[in-house]
Amino acid sequence: MPQPTATSVPIPKTTTTTTTTPAPVTTSAPTATTPLITSNCRNGEIYPSGTGSCDQFLMCYNGIFVLMICPVGLAYNYQTKSCDWSGNVPACGAPGDTGYCGDTNAYYKLEGYCDIFIECVERQEFRRSCPDGLHFNPEAPWPQYPCGYPMDVPCGPKDVQQTARSTRDCPHEYGFFESPLATRVDCGHYRQCVDGVPIEMLCPWGLAFNPEIGRCDWPALVPSCDAEAFLGYSCPPGSVDEYGYDITENFGIPGKCYTFISCHRGGARLLTCDLGFKFDETVNRCVNSDLVRSSTPCEERPKY
Repeated sequence: MPQPTATSVPIPKTTTTTTTTPAPVTTSAPTATTPLITSNCRNGEIYPSGTGSCDQFLMCYNGIFVLMICPVGLAYNYQTKSCDWSGNVPACGAPGDTGYCGDTNAYYKLEGYCDIFIECVERQEFRRSCPDGLHFNPEAPWPQYPCGYPMDVPCGPKDVQQTARSTRDCPHEYGFFESPLATRVDCGHYRQCVDGVPIEMLCPWGLAFNPEIGRCDWPALVPSCDAEAFLGYSCPPGSVDEYGYDITENFGIPGKCYTFISCHRGGARLLTCDLGFKFDETVNRCVNSDLVRSSTPCEERPKY
């Protein structure tokens, strides 16, 4: 069975360490494109776009992140919160040359670091930094966004990462973290931090947030979660077959047609039958819904 994961997607943008001489700020207005993601953001808030383009940024409008694009030839300056000449924006600063780049557009890991890398564009070399909380992914092909979450891109044993730019509510600017709303019996809450701003999230129904891996997980695998209290079910002790393989047992839930409990190694997992199927307690598995007769009305099918 595949491992469940959280589905939230980051929207950060890489930065560089170069600086340039200030120039006049333009008053040209950026243009809006298609909304990207709904959130509980506040109107007018600005966030990096995560597209890798200097001229793009996200603006919150009525709880929706909208991708904005500066006029041609300009880049978005997060310090002045306006479209500006690219020479004024560190992320779009002048290239350097330390011998990394050849004839191919590509990314290269900077040895000894988790989140600093070199971007080569038309033989020009740019030293980039992933946003705080993300790591450089050396497998990312250019121009794909090259930064990912630590659970997807682990840091090497001898690599270091930049100093955390924590806020009151976020240990890093980007990432998935424990929520103060979570308890041992209500384990599905977690917090996604975007540019240091926390967004309260919920795992899919039946899953608990595991802070050790930064993902939604089976409750029985989360030490901080009381899986039995969270799911309202206690599984029998785990067992194995004659060959030593774990036996997974399924059990129906009173009053439920679509959801059931699957017990694996003594830990309960709340599962749902696929569309068109219902749980049949006579065989303890999901079957064609037309073949299942129930004397009580079915519950509403869970929505994710």
